[in-house]
Amino acid sequence: MPELSVLRGEDAIMALHEYIDELEENRDEDLTESQTKALIRLAKGLISTIEAAPSVCEPKKKPQILTRLKSAITENVQSLIKKATDPVPEEKVASHLDIYPSLTPQQSRIM
Repeated sequence: MPELSVLRGEDAIMALHEYIDELEENRDEDLTESQTKALIRLAKGLISTIEAAPSVCEPKKKPQILTRLKSAITENVQSLIKKATDPVPEEKVASHLDIYPSLTPQQSRIM
């Protein structure tokens, strides 16, 4: 079985136009008129699909919503990390120790 080459983009469109030309030149020889029309419509549909599809070679752009979502998540995570690493004022630690006398100072910082 012969190996078929894979055509993309403009190469595929050119090959389909050549196929349509060949079908029109050979009308009424091997195929019925309705078969020829169906194959031409199919080839034109493939051309439209190829023209409308984004190129495989083009780099895909991130949708803007994903960029904004990533930015918001990053800001929130950084804020949480900053809060977790900021020192707790001693008066806050002391007030928790008054309310919960069994807590160690380190446990009190978590609250």
